[in-house]
Amino acid sequence: MKRILITGDTHGRWNYLNDLIGTMEPDETWVCGDFGYWPNIHPMFDNVHGGIVRWCDGNHEDHMELRNLENAEIAPNVFYMPRGSHITLDDGRNVLFFGGGYSIDRHLRGKYSPDFGWFPQEEASVNDMYNIDADLEDVDVVISHTCPLEVMETFVPYDRGYGHYASEYTMSRIFEMFQPKEWYFGHWHRNKTGNHLGCQWTCLTDAPYGGWHTWLT
Repeated sequence: MKRILITGDTHGRWNYLNDLIGTMEPDETWVCGDFGYWPNIHPMFDNVHGGIVRWCDGNHEDHMELRNLENAEIAPNVFYMPRGSHITLDDGRNVLFFGGGYSIDRHLRGKYSPDFGWFPQEEASVNDMYNIDADLEDVDVVISHTCPLEVMETFVPYDRGYGHYASEYTMSRIFEMFQPKEWYFGHWHRNKTGNHLGCQWTCLTDAPYGGWHTWLT
């Protein structure tokens, strides 16, 4: 059985990610968005200390460059997992990767800016759900950047200006469609767990703060 490590946002902090991989020695590492894909302005993560790294997109990535990718393997053993992509584990569990999220700090970021801007494509939409394999009937685990709306409402304070965004609505639609048993996400920079209608969910903080990684059960 593979040992799979899951992390929250890494934001291009490759030293922390590589140190974690070197210490924990997983077979695979999955990053829940905000990986730090800005290939035009800082070096990519291209020296993995072991195993395979898979990541879905967060809101803080260069989405223009992401859409021009011709190869999901952006570096040796480092794979971008587009929205709607999935893998099947050795034990038969199906894992769905579905990135996307809203930049609540977009007022500080230039639209389409090459230096950490924001992009309309950063949000997950129900149209992205057409990328899910039509033959995929069961999903056991979801790896995403944000979470279903119903989960978000349990721990995100509205008095801080957070609202209902398209990405969370899309996650809710995915939940309704598949009723997964486990859901892992980042985005909110909180260390929280809970259960929603039989789904055990885990929110991870961002590297290198406490609670930024966990093992897949």
